[in-house]
Amino acid sequence: PMENGREIIRVAYSSAQAQVCELWEEQQANFDTLMRREHGRKKWTEQQMLYITTLRAAERRPWLVDLQFAADAIIVSGFIHVTGGIASYFSSLYLLPIVASSTIRFGRGSMQVATLSAVLYLALVAIQYVDPATLPRLLRPIEPAALPTLRFAEYTVAINLFGFLAVAWLSGSLAENLRSAGAKLRD
Repeated sequence: PMENGREIIRVAYSSAQAQVCELWEEQQANFDTLMRREHGRKKWTEQQMLYITTLRAAERRPWLVDLQFAADAIIVSGFIHVTGGIASYFSSLYLLPIVASSTIRFGRGSMQVATLSAVLYLALVAIQYVDPATLPRLLRPIEPAALPTLRFAEYTVAINLFGFLAVAWLSGSLAENLRSAGAKLRD
């Protein structure tokens, strides 16, 4: 295991040097050689190999990270829909992709995910107060539930939307401050 670790560090160092020198073909060839060798060892599952490759692609294409956070917010919306929508106790799960995006994409990313989460939650609640016969089958409630009054729903939505945006702003601000403190320490 120690020798494998040293080898990976050597490959990463060579790749970093190629990247600094803008030798993109050499960097890609170095990565491809390492991946072929690791694939040949059969130590990693196909899913793990795909994940490693995707991580590398995400560094060059940051929109993939945004797409992942959007997918996370959509998955949370599906879970909230299944657990009762406005009556669900799990609406705070939206905070997970918001905070996660602030750690990777900082303030801008957290506000994007918070805005998407707010739109998804608002749409989810609005759908509950529409006649189910007019909705596509996928969006219909699983079980007809007793919905709270419209006034209570408005209050609940307002509190949640404020929470999404406040957490996005606070976590994004914290991530930005942490990044600038790290830069000052390096200097």
